[in-house]
Amino acid sequence: MPHNLPDLPLDHLPRPRLSEPLLRGNPRLRLLCACAGSGKSLLLRACAQAAPANTGLCWLDLRGRRIGVSEVVQRLASMLGLQEATEQALEARLAQQERPLWIMLDHLCGAGEEVERLVGRLLQLASPQVGWWIASRRRPAWPLTRLLLAGDLHEVDARQLALTGAELQALLERQPAPSLEADTLLQRTRGWCAGAALDLLAARLGEPPIGRERLLLNYLHCELLDGLPARQRQALCQLACLADFDKHLLGHLFEAGEGAQLLSALLDAGAFIEPVGAGEERLRVHPAVAGTLAASLPPSTRLCLYRQVCQYFVELGEDAQAVHYALLAEQPDMAASLMGRIGIEALLHGEGPAMVLRWSERLPETLLRSTPQVVLLRAWSLLLAGRLDEAGACAGQLAAFLPSPCRQRQAEWLGYWQALVGQLQLRAGDAVAAAATLEQALQGLPGQAWAARVLTQLALLEQAQTEGRDDAGRQLEDAVAKVVRDRDCRTLEAMLVLQHARRLEWRGEFARAEGVLRRANSELAALGGRVRGRTQLQLARNLWHQGRLAEARELYAQGLAFCGAAADPAVAWAHVGLAEIDAAQGDLASAYARLTEALRCMQLLRVAEPLYRPQLDLLRARLWLREGQHGRCAELAAAYLALCLERPGWHLEFPGVDARRQFELLQARAAVAAGQDLAEVLQPWQQEALRARQLELAAELGFALAEAHLAGGRQRKAQAALFDALAQARRFGGPGTQAYWHSFRPEIARWAGRAGDGEGEALDVSQLSRRERSVLGMIAEGLANQEIAERLHISLHTVKSHAQRINNKLGVSRRTQAIVRAKALGLVH
Repeated sequence: MPHNLPDLPLDHLPRPRLSEPLLRGNPRLRLLCACAGSGKSLLLRACAQAAPANTGLCWLDLRGRRIGVSEVVQRLASMLGLQEATEQALEARLAQQERPLWIMLDHLCGAGEEVERLVGRLLQLASPQVGWWIASRRRPAWPLTRLLLAGDLHEVDARQLALTGAELQALLERQPAPSLEADTLLQRTRGWCAGAALDLLAARLGEPPIGRERLLLNYLHCELLDGLPARQRQALCQLACLADFDKHLLGHLFEAGEGAQLLSALLDAGAFIEPVGAGEERLRVHPAVAGTLAASLPPSTRLCLYRQVCQYFVELGEDAQAVHYALLAEQPDMAASLMGRIGIEALLHGEGPAMVLRWSERLPETLLRSTPQVVLLRAWSLLLAGRLDEAGACAGQLAAFLPSPCRQRQAEWLGYWQALVGQLQLRAGDAVAAAATLEQALQGLPGQAWAARVLTQLALLEQAQTEGRDDAGRQLEDAVAKVVRDRDCRTLEAMLVLQHARRLEWRGEFARAEGVLRRANSELAALGGRVRGRTQLQLARNLWHQGRLAEARELYAQGLAFCGAAADPAVAWAHVGLAEIDAAQGDLASAYARLTEALRCMQLLRVAEPLYRPQLDLLRARLWLREGQHGRCAELAAAYLALCLERPGWHLEFPGVDARRQFELLQARAAVAAGQDLAEVLQPWQQEALRARQLELAAELGFALAEAHLAGGRQRKAQAALFDALAQARRFGGPGTQAYWHSFRPEIARWAGRAGDGEGEALDVSQLSRRERSVLGMIAEGLANQEIAERLHISLHTVKSHAQRINNKLGVSRRTQAIVRAKALGLVH
């Protein structure tokens, strides 16, 4: 080790996810490029201490100060033991290097352009045995793309250097119990190492929030601001006031050409400016420092800036952005006026309803009622956020604008009102009244209200699918598809795709539905928001049904984050899905905790109970069944069935099923668990589900039927019903449905487990004669009875007799069940 290599601090947190990939392989250049305080130097030191024993090491800390080329050459020459400290001698020495050598340069960017050019030249001339490790606040002006294509570049950027939640938790565990949580720290600092360290220091010192901001501002002055010219410093603080910006906005805010020059200078200084998302067109000041920098400007300067930005977005026609900056500029009248120009389709992008509701909280009630357009936008936002009572009250405010002097405008506002009321009726469970209201709305909505028309048609489509009216559903689907494709609205098209995928899943076509959902999820990747979140939740449920629990859990978590940001009541669906996975894995305590968390989230978001309570209670009741609490389960089912009588056509929005059917099944299962024999009720119900191609429901009913037969003492029929249900579930790829085994009687779970594990029942298997085994094998091959008779040279009647005895011994009633049972027992392959 070189004598000048700094030691790592005693509380250093190793980060193998970064150091191990850097230490593997042999690229010519390892480049750590990020703003100040990102942990570059510590990572470089940690890697230097892990250098292989046969590798030479030159450590040069430039400390961000401008030094001459000659000094750099002299210091490198000294480390390499050269007699002559010239560029030519250094170049020759590095070109002829035969043993592995690492040259580590910390804080390159501040050393000056001449030093940077020197290092770039040495990098190109040096032997392949020389590995360069560079830490810099900006990317050097070298041919990095060429190095990358040749496999000679390993780059680590600010996003990779950011501390993860697990790393922050490990860091907190090393502290003397500060009053901080990893999630809070991650949200505030975005993983910026210096930000986390400052927060921990403030917590140890007992500093209030203002003290933490003072520490951060002092750090920024020391590391960056004091080294910037006054104009650049002010420009950086102005840019920190903006959510994001691009070169066009810079051109609007600064004089011609000055914006580009200021941005270039700030980027060269490593001034915490980073791309937004994957592209490089939109930039922002790192969120961990943006608030502190913005607050350092005088209030009057900030207000003037916000007015300029608002005007810029007004001219571009980007009304949502303009509203945001109008509110920051303390111009509520302008904000309300701009809100009236925003269409309903804007609510489906990004944070959507949550954004509008935040605006509404900052505006006086008089402005929120000032125009019908503002009332409509707010009412739709409340509706999509699940705040049904408030949405209903807001929709009622449209009456203040009726009657209208213009007959056409009168019909249009009435159409808007009916569209809102119909949606509210549907979500409240009165589907029959909702259908009539929505049909009337379509008659009055004007052509330019295409988003409202599509949402209305999608609601009618959802209802038609739930009721099994396929022809009406196809007509609505075609009408919606034409509009959204003509308008090129990907979010509304994705909502249509969700309906299509749901229909495929009802038919048991989970593989096809998965493909449809994955394409939609990929197309929405850049949009985020409500529809992206719901797509992930439906895909997660699809994977759950296919038994792919780890993938489903990950997608449920992602969907939870997207829906949470958009204040979407689908947050509850994510928690229900995660609770189902916990229950399937035997962790009932976590499942109950998930349901409690879902209830807490919905109450905080003020979501109406009909949108989430039934799903939570349905799963809770299934957990009760597993614990033998069938009395509580029966009471809950009876209460909901009474409610279904008051709500004609009520269906649960996720997963879009008839509510009455779900609670009837729950009631039946509770009765069977209490010892009642309901096989005569369940069997025709299952046949009806099969005729309607509702295969998932049919499988669930099959499991319930098996338990009913067992309650009636018909063990063979119970086994036959179970294996029939298993065959049904496996045919449409629904291992997740099989999780219902665990909520049935022990005998059911034991048989199901044997079917899954291939364990046989000795009594039944031993009773199969050699001839019966031969016949069974041919049945499994798909041979007809006549073909079996001809192959074995026996009569058709004898084959039928053998087949009947085989069914009796295996406890099944049909050939398909016998095949499934035989494969499960390992009798045929």
